[in-house]
Amino acid sequence: AVVSTQNSLTSVVSLLVHWCSSNRRVLRESYKITFASLTDFMRRTPLPLVAITLGPQTTEVFEYSVSTQPVSFNIPLNRLASTLLLHSSVSSSPFPLEREEALLLIEAPLRLLVTDSQIHAAMWRRNGISLLNQQFLYHYARRRSETYDRDVLAIQIGAATLPPDDFLIAVVNRFQLVSWFTADDAVLEHHLQCTTTMVEELFFLLIVVLSERFTVGLGDVTDNECVRHEVVHHLCKANLSHGDLVKLMPEHRVTEESDSFEEVIDSVAVFKRASSTSKGLYELKPEFLSEFNAFYYHFTRAEMSDSEEVMRKKRKLCDSSSHPGPPRFPQLRPAFESLVRLLDSDVFIFLVSEVVGRGGARRPTSDGIIYRALHLIGIALQEERRLFSSRESSGLNFVEKSTRGEPSLEELLRRLVAVSTGKHYLELLSWVNRTFAEVKKSKFPDAQCELPDFHNQSEVNSEKEKEAKEKAKRRRERIVANMGRMQKEFMNQNKMPPEMKTSLVNDNHSGSGCSSGYNEPIASTSSVQKPNKPNSMINQDHMVTCLLCQEEENLLSTDRAIVVPVFIQPSNVLLNQTSLRSQDTFREDWLLRSDLGYGTHMSSCQHTMHWNCWEKYFLATQQSREQRRRRMSLSYSISDKEFLCPLCKSIGNAVMPIVTMEDITPISPPMECDELDITYSDWLDLIYKNTTDPKEFPEETIPPGSVGSRFSRIYEDVETGHLTQSHVAMVARLSQACHKVSLKYNANQRKVILLGDSVNDRAICLWKCCAFSVQSFYSYILSEGIQLADCSQDRQYQGLVNLIRCSRAILSQCKALELRRFYGCVLDTCIYKKWEYDVLDFDLFGYLVLLLFLSHGVSRSGAAGNGVASVCIHGSGINQTYTIRSVFQIYVVQCLLTVLYEPKCMRNADPIPDLDSENSLVVASVVERLVRDYGCPSRDIDNSQLYLHLIISSLPFLNCAALFLHFFNGTPLPSANPDGLESEFNGLCVYLSIPSRLSIILADFPDSPLGVTVTPWSRLVTRWFREAPMLTYPLSSRRLVELPDDFSELIALAAEFSCPSSSDTRNPAMCLICGEMVCSQSYCCQTELDGERVGGCVAHASRCGLNVGVFLRVRQCQVLLLTGFSGRRRTTGAFYLAPYVDAYGEVDPELSRGNPLQLNRDLYARLQRMWLSHGVPMEIHRRIEASSNILFEWQHV
Repeated sequence: AVVSTQNSLTSVVSLLVHWCSSNRRVLRESYKITFASLTDFMRRTPLPLVAITLGPQTTEVFEYSVSTQPVSFNIPLNRLASTLLLHSSVSSSPFPLEREEALLLIEAPLRLLVTDSQIHAAMWRRNGISLLNQQFLYHYARRRSETYDRDVLAIQIGAATLPPDDFLIAVVNRFQLVSWFTADDAVLEHHLQCTTTMVEELFFLLIVVLSERFTVGLGDVTDNECVRHEVVHHLCKANLSHGDLVKLMPEHRVTEESDSFEEVIDSVAVFKRASSTSKGLYELKPEFLSEFNAFYYHFTRAEMSDSEEVMRKKRKLCDSSSHPGPPRFPQLRPAFESLVRLLDSDVFIFLVSEVVGRGGARRPTSDGIIYRALHLIGIALQEERRLFSSRESSGLNFVEKSTRGEPSLEELLRRLVAVSTGKHYLELLSWVNRTFAEVKKSKFPDAQCELPDFHNQSEVNSEKEKEAKEKAKRRRERIVANMGRMQKEFMNQNKMPPEMKTSLVNDNHSGSGCSSGYNEPIASTSSVQKPNKPNSMINQDHMVTCLLCQEEENLLSTDRAIVVPVFIQPSNVLLNQTSLRSQDTFREDWLLRSDLGYGTHMSSCQHTMHWNCWEKYFLATQQSREQRRRRMSLSYSISDKEFLCPLCKSIGNAVMPIVTMEDITPISPPMECDELDITYSDWLDLIYKNTTDPKEFPEETIPPGSVGSRFSRIYEDVETGHLTQSHVAMVARLSQACHKVSLKYNANQRKVILLGDSVNDRAICLWKCCAFSVQSFYSYILSEGIQLADCSQDRQYQGLVNLIRCSRAILSQCKALELRRFYGCVLDTCIYKKWEYDVLDFDLFGYLVLLLFLSHGVSRSGAAGNGVASVCIHGSGINQTYTIRSVFQIYVVQCLLTVLYEPKCMRNADPIPDLDSENSLVVASVVERLVRDYGCPSRDIDNSQLYLHLIISSLPFLNCAALFLHFFNGTPLPSANPDGLESEFNGLCVYLSIPSRLSIILADFPDSPLGVTVTPWSRLVTRWFREAPMLTYPLSSRRLVELPDDFSELIALAAEFSCPSSSDTRNPAMCLICGEMVCSQSYCCQTELDGERVGGCVAHASRCGLNVGVFLRVRQCQVLLLTGFSGRRRTTGAFYLAPYVDAYGEVDPELSRGNPLQLNRDLYARLQRMWLSHGVPMEIHRRIEASSNILFEWQHV
């Protein structure tokens, strides 16, 4: 209540003071009334006077114990009286205060400042957080001009009015430190710990009273100079943004009506931006470093030490000649000129002499006390030099008084130099002694004055430092030598067995150590290498470290499964919205839709753990979260088996084992096309018969040397590496988790049993996840402009490597007979077209991935019985080559069909000047055949343009196929080809071992089994075209919606939005995925989802982004991220910075500053990168874990 009352009265008091200062008589009468009320209030409590002796002086002051008697943070009468007195000081007349009145004026502020010092000294710990909150509000930047600054002003008025010795004794007595300056060392030892900080605070208050003159009416300064002084000191701490500077300034210093604040900042600092996505920072200009005051009164204690260290570094870089003493202060106004008389008072010299003497005699004190005392001496020397140079009659006599006594302050300063080696105040001490000698020489030319030989002292110190460094260097060398000797002795006593040496020969980790993340770097190659030769990965590092037990493992020799966390989630990030045709009737759950409207994505942080260590960690996490779930919101779902990575805190809902290539690749290389001498037409004719009914080819009836005999060798099992039982179990659990996510978010909401065996069903779900994840990864690197050969630096790259290896390893659990039957069904779907399915609904890359996995798992040994499939067969090379060629032929024909029905899909490009006539003729003949025999519409299309369109449309498919085979076989990716699209196309074809000429790809099309499928395709395309515009190739890359450059346009767009359920639209939010405007955090648009009421954004995210939402809340200027609402899985969310920034590169949440905002496209690209890489759930959970105390019902947003 007191704080709110004071905040409401601040503006009233300011207006009152402004009105009173408009007339001298009104000001005088106002002060009299205020001071009468203050005197009456202070005398309600008896204030006895007590005589205090300090040094050579004795005086009477009020007796009051701050430690035991009440103190209030709210003293409005003292602050109003000091403000009125400040306005009355315009004239040269002294303040109209008697001694007792001045003591009453400073009494309450002095008590409060002593209480503040005691809090810093940790003397009020038992009062809890309430007192700390009051202290925070007392020093808060927006309130301190009416609290702390007014109290300091009252102390300065009292110091200018009272006799200097009386004022100093009153301050020391209120700090209860008289005994510290007068008692002997035996008494001091007992109280040293609890009083050292209070002595430091006493000297800090004296520094503030003497040096803080940047107040209009106190020092000879203007308003702009006061602002500049404060800005300079804030920039001395660190480079700050414009928003941070505004927050650190009082409200009356920053006004919207005046540009003076901006002009002041520009005059003292340089605005710099490190990048387009970072906010700009102001850096202080070098010429203003000399204005730095290490004891600026608005610094916290931590900021004092930090700013001093920063300034020490800047001075070395910019101006090594600048002195470490106090800066030059502005001249005081006439009413405050008596402040400097404190510096030559007897009590002041006694205080500093006592501290310096203790430092020189190594008596109880601290470096902080000595540093502050030296700073005060520096202020006195500068003031005396300034007054002496200006020939003012009221000059100081600090130097003269410092030479008196035995020992004198001058002698004590010289003694302190001898015992201050290595002290942080040594540089200041040297400057003080040097300045003392200079001022003494200038005032008393005849006096004997020797400048201390600080150069010799510094040389001695530097020699000592060099000697210490040499000793430390020799000691380190001895330690390293001993460690090397001990390592050699250990290696000799614990030699590695020969069999382990043999297994590690191919590791080639070259002493690179081990890391908590598993990584297999692949060397780039300038030549194109075929993907059908495994075991060609080089520079492999098989050493990993478990995050939980820190035990190192070699993946080639250990039987313990090493796993990494993975997060499996449904996704429609790749959804191509150019097709408006509904695909709700799509029933082939073992294939991806052609518009990629639904898929399962898997991502991983690649931090390694033992399987058993992870199980213990997961159980412990479950128990701890169960205990905490009632007290706070959970950032992840325990019921869905979610957890956080122990290292990076990324969310995961499964673990994936690391399978090496040695576990799944054959010992002998697979046979190629040339070795078997089987042509593409022979393979296409025999593959279907062999997979559907192997009994048609009994081995005893096949003539030796015939095509059938050579073909039968394809399906011979090949010996491969051995998978341990723990690896097999973990692969099974991974496939089960993927199957669970796929069924939970299936568009048809039904469980599909494809093969009559749940293991095979889970394998197919895992293979679909591979296809979608590879396409998602390619879309991401394409949007980032990353070349295919340079993508191995991305973290998701290694995750895809492990995923596809696990997908190969799961073949060892599938039944070969069921896989063979299903392989025939898959071949029927597109290649032989015996089933009446809408083939243009299929994603052909997903179809290719499924065929490649099935071709590796089908073997003749599993044809007769019910055995398991083979991880690899003898003819896997030829199967890969001809399978890719078949699917690519279908893809090219599909592109031709879409062009004939939608010619606008072709890009406007220049014709290829040196187009091969053979390619042109073959393409033209295929188009003519499609038009003549299959009823496709006739189009007037240039052959060169059509050929170029086929090349462009084929590149995404070929790049994804190259990526998959790179992960599948481990061969290096083809290097980037800068010679053009046709050269890139040829390089990919060579890498995939398929013909690089479309004339060869399409030459046998009319006579092949694929030609028979064109007739039903044509009918389906015609029907599809009548319903809605079809998909065009290449598929366009998915992006977030375009936003206007000016944020005011977005506000106008939100103002035009009207809620369909209510007339009041308080929080409109724009979906950045589709651009639709919805109500956020409002009851009007709540709907029921899975039996629970949810907000408009959650309901829209379930439809638009498969429960992943990215919304821009317009009126709050912040991005809302949402993820997950299904069954027991509750929605979680987080607020993210909007991509709109002001002229200083800063965002403005809640539009608090009101600056004009413009779209930062780099920030928006970062947001799109996070969404496109499926990083929205990761970002949400990181932010929730960072602020886990915040409770928010995200499902109502």
